[in-house]
Amino acid sequence: MTDPQNAKPCPFCGFDKTRFVDWIVEFTPTNKHVELAVSCRNCGAQGPNMLDRASAVRMWNLRRDQSWWKG
Repeated sequence: MTDPQNAKPCPFCGFDKTRFVDWIVEFTPTNKHVELAVSCRNCGAQGPNMLDRASAVRMWNLRRDQSWWKG
């Protein structure tokens, strides 16, 4: 998938290249449920699964404690 815009660098390795990863969670003849997340291209760290791209980026960017992070 495409690169997320406005995604912060990885909180674990600091790498600044991320991507969207997606999964088909449920598939029936009338419904396809897809969830996606932001993932680091370097270490593979991944944010939580969300229903849309904006939410996935928002959750990836959420940092509870930034005192240790030099990003």
